This record gives sequence, structure tokens and C-alpha cells, in this order.
Amino acid sequence: MEFQISFTKRVFFIVVLVGLVSMVVFLALTQPTGDVVRTAGQKITNTIAITGVNVGESIGKEFPALTESHLLGLATTTEQTNEGRTQVKQYIRLHGGTSQTHDGDLNQMTGGTIVFERNEQGKVGDFLKFDGDEDMFEYEIEFSSGFKSVYNSNHMLVDLKEETLNLLGGQFAILEAKVDTSSHWIEIKMIGPGGTVELKDLDYTDIYYTDHGLKFNGKDIQARVMIRGHDLGNNKFSITSIKYRPQPMAKGAGKHVYVEPKHGVQEYLREPQMMLTPEFEIIYGGLSGGPAPAVVADVTGAVSTEISEGLAELINAEGPTGNMITGAASASGNMVWFKPTGDDQYDLIASTNIANYKIGLASTRGGLHWGDEDQNFVFTESANAGVFNINQRDYFMVSSGTDIGDYTSIIMYENILTSQNKIQYRDLAGGSKQAAYDPATGYGQIVLNGRPTDFYVSLASPYPITVDLTQDGNINGARAEWVLRGGPRLRFSGAGTVAIIAPRRLFHEAPAGDETTTFTIGQSGGDITLTVANQATLTLRSAEGGVRYGLTPFGFEFEWNDHKEPEELRIGMPGAGIARPFQSQPSYGAQAGSYVVVTLERSKLAKKK
Repeated sequence: MEFQISFTKRVFFIVVLVGLVSMVVFLALTQPTGDVVRTAGQKITNTIAITGVNVGESIGKEFPALTESHLLGLATTTEQTNEGRTQVKQYIRLHGGTSQTHDGDLNQMTGGTIVFERNEQGKVGDFLKFDGDEDMFEYEIEFSSGFKSVYNSNHMLVDLKEETLNLLGGQFAILEAKVDTSSHWIEIKMIGPGGTVELKDLDYTDIYYTDHGLKFNGKDIQARVMIRGHDLGNNKFSITSIKYRPQPMAKGAGKHVYVEPKHGVQEYLREPQMMLTPEFEIIYGGLSGGPAPAVVADVTGAVSTEISEGLAELINAEGPTGNMITGAASASGNMVWFKPTGDDQYDLIASTNIANYKIGLASTRGGLHWGDEDQNFVFTESANAGVFNINQRDYFMVSSGTDIGDYTSIIMYENILTSQNKIQYRDLAGGSKQAAYDPATGYGQIVLNGRPTDFYVSLASPYPITVDLTQDGNINGARAEWVLRGGPRLRFSGAGTVAIIAPRRLFHEAPAGDETTTFTIGQSGGDITLTVANQATLTLRSAEGGVRYGLTPFGFEFEWNDHKEPEELRIGMPGAGIARPFQSQPSYGAQAGSYVVVTLERSKLAKKK
């Protein structure tokens, strides 16, 4: 008789074995390493450098959230259980927001800050400082359609056992998951690259974190955990998100964690396991004369010198952002592309701080309008909650604000289930959800950009809706703006006016106000057109092939092909979060700044002396 083991169990046992071996490696890697160096000849593809961070600034000020666009280990995956399929999205937040364990307990997250001061051992210099009174960073796992399972009489979520999740660049196998739908506690136990990770939330229905919600290899870690989920009925449960926030504890004497130049934060933590995997590291490169804040992604040059010298040399000599005209803007997320589709529509390809989008922006089918040939694109609220301006299959823009760290999502109103008093909606970047409304008033809330958002449904067929697009608690005709990755914005208005805006505080040396550059989408004989004119911020110059190029003071690189029918426009985005190294860029000044490396491949960077 041949003994067989299922494929799922074989994978599970392999992950467990790898995890046990990695525990030993983790203990070695998290000891003091001395200077952080690059291993000669190794290729670094899961590492970014955030440059141009000034003294007194948070490393997450300009780039509060890191996504799969920045680190390959944060890639979105799809998981399937017996109860359904879901996308699994990951984010590392370096700055912003608060956590609460109870009413009145507000814990800020400034994140790591560059300081020049005396540390608690009396050494004066520049450091990357993590305040002992604040959350260190936030790691979020979002299950777009819910991570679903049946639960039994022993509280076990039976469908989640032996499932594996690709998190932070490593595999985590679920050993067990338990939920109590009466008292609302939930626990998840996994084994990953560094050992066993146990996450617990005392109430999955509230917005509070559970203090000491993490155990690593059975040891309590000073960290806050929030696991959100809901009972689906019929002994089925859905986990919607997991948020994890560690509080830094210094290894030596003192309250705060001070990371010296060319060193990683794990070296200074009493419990480096709070990074969840030995490969997740934040390295302080030190101060240097630098360009405007930017992120360098996919650093690939093989350099045998110390990272503080080798990587900094690449950044400062070659420039941290790509030059669109020389081809770098083709990198995903480093460009805003107004792409003609046929002769009657423009698609917009652009990124937000949390996602990449491709939408039908404007069409002349049925007259010039925002949207595609069949649906409208809505970015302005109706006059009040009693006026409905979004029909089924229309898509709308929701922004949490207009600051550089705010979030924008593009959502489609897919369907209404009147028998259940629910609407169905879909994020055009992926993932569908439902939201309930009151059958008497039509009022409901949907969670968008991580926050509850008011909407109203017309109670008469065909059931259009209106939504608080600016997420300010009011529906009053306000206009949402598209916050691009890194902080610039797109503003749409009128019959076809588009403005791209560089906020004042993104400049290395801030001007008197924001930089605004406009262009127009129109129609001629039923064909769609796009026109860019010279203006105070932009002078276009012709090149071969009928292409005109221009550069704004902030560094937006315009490539307008007005010899194509329809015309095509691409705008390169300096410092917008995705950039290629080894390309030139305009100088924004020489103000002293620092750089910080965030990596999910620490073993390629850290080496004992």
C-alpha cells in the first residue's frame, strides 16, 4: 500500500520545517551586526531607499505607506478556502494615525524621526529615533473579500488551519485560528521564518487595539493588535483585516531607540522579533547632501562597499528619480498616462498612495463626459443627501483629503440587493464588498480608505446613490481630488479641465504656493482631443516625431504627442514613490538630508564583522 500525503499538507510541513530552521538563523541575525554592508555580487530587488529626509522629519512624512509598488514582498496574493476566495493586500505604514486600547488612550505614530541630539548613552550625533512612547510602525493585512471559515463547537476556524500566507516576503503557515462569537475574542497562531507568531484581539467588533496582542515563540511582545471580522451566521466567520503595531523597547539603558548611521533597528531592540521576520529591517544611512524626498525602488547594482557608501553613491551621483524622456517613466507607478482608446475615449493610468488604477476617464460617446462609453466617472458630491448622482455601474472617486499622505480610491457601484437592504461595490484596484443601508431612510456606511463613509440610497428604482466623496462627514457638493502616490494631486473640473498640482511642501525649498499646471480634454467632430498650452509653469519644446516635451519647476515631465490622433499625454512623476535608479534628474537644491533603507531581505545587507 502506498502512503500518500495531500499536497496542502506537504506544503504545510515544509513551511513548518523551514520555520524551525529559520528560528536558529533569526537568533543569529538579530545579534549586533556592526556596520551594515552589502554582500558582493548579490542582487537587491526587495529594498527601497527613502532619500532627502531632513533633520526633525519622520521617515514616513512624504511616504507614509509602503505597498507592493515599493517592496516585492508586499505583493497582493489570492487565498482560497472552502468558504471562498479573497485577495490579500499588505501595507507597511511608517507614519500617521493613532491607536487606542480604550477610550481616551490615543497613541500617536510619528514613526522613526531623524534627529541630531544626545542619545541616552551620552553620544551626540545624528540618529534615527523611535520614541518609546509611540507605535513604531504599522503592518496591515487586508482581506478584500474576507478570509472565511466555518467554526466548530471548540471555536476552531477549521478552514484556516494549514493555510499559508505570503507575508513580508516570507511564508506563514496557520497552525490554528480560534474565535468566540459570544465574547468576540479571536486568536491566530502561525509559524513563519522566525518562529511562531500568535496574534490576539479581545474584541473583533470594536475599533480598539489589544495591548500585548502578540506572542513570539511563546513570549509576550510589547505590541498592539487589532483583528477585525464578523460572524456570517450558520457557524461561518470572516476575517477582514489584521493590524499590528509594535512599541519599541531599547536593548540597552534608556527609553527610546536611537539607531546610529549605517546600522539597522533590529540591533537596538530588546525584542527584535517584533519585526515579525528576520528579513524585515529599517536601516539608517546617515546625513548627506541630498535631492528632494524620493523613493528608490529595486536597487540592483552589485556593490561590495558598505551600504552607506555604496547605495548613497548611487543615489546622490545618479539621482533618485527616473527621467521620463529617457524612458524611466515606463516604470509602473512613476507616470500619469492619459492614454487614448480608439478615437472617442481617454483612459487614465495613475497611482494613489494605496493602489494602481486604470479607468475610463473621458469619452465623447453620447457627448463629452467624464467616464467611459457606458458609465460616468463621478468626483463631485451631489448638493445634499437627498439628491442622487451615482447610478449602478458608475464609478466614483473617494479621497480622505488633499494632503500628501491622504488616500484615494476609485469605487464602482455594482449592484443593489433590495431584499437584503445592501449595496455591492467594487474597488477598481481589486476586491468587492457589501454595505447595508436602512430601508426606511436609505442611509448606510461603507468602509473606504480605511474609514467609515456615509452614503444614501434612493428608495425608488433604479436606486441611484449619493456618497460623501471627501469623507468629511458631509454631502454638500464638495469635489474630491486624486492624491497621487507621493503627494501630487489631479483635479478635474468643468467639461474637461484637468490640473496637476504639486503641493508647496513637496518642494525642497518651498515656493510661495502650490504649483498648478492645466490642460484640456475636448472634442472635435466627435473625436476626443487633449490640448496642452504653454503657461507660467510649463514651456513645451518640440522634438522629433511630433512629440513636445516640457518640465515644470517641481519636475513634472510632460511628453505630449499632438501628432497622434487622438493626442497622447504622459507625465513623469518625480519623487512619486516609484522611481528607477541610475537616471538623471533636475536639481532641487542641496539642503542636507538623510536616507533610510527599508528592506525585506536583510540577510543580503547585514553581515557580521
